[in-house]
Amino acid sequence: MGVYSFSLFISANTTNSNPAIETINVNRGIITDIEIYYPLNNNRFGKVWFFGDGKQLIPINPNGALTGNGNIQNLYPTVELFEPLLSFVGINSDLTFDHTITAVVTIKEPIKNGSTLYDLQGF
Repeated sequence: MGVYSFSLFISANTTNSNPAIETINVNRGIITDIEIYYPLNNNRFGKVWFFGDGKQLIPINPNGALTGNGNIQNLYPTVELFEPLLSFVGINSDLTFDHTITAVVTIKEPIKNGSTLYDLQGF
């Protein structure tokens, strides 16, 4: 199992056309747990996504975004990651203040070479 952390600094008025991006090398495996820490006064201005394997992984709905205000968001996605890169991407519609959103991601190693989500779920 691997545990990875991101701290994504998002400048004021960061838009979809030029988002803040933090990409790290991770082990191939299954994302089983994500904790996202939103700063107080984020007021849902800062929005984030996770990308891997050339697509948006979390949230799974294409028009969705993750956001909060002075809280911790716990997610249990059970998403398989085939490539060894994971990107934390964010925008900030706050015109005045910067925000830093932090995430901790847990990736479970494949049970055996070539395992799938079915192996993790016991199918």
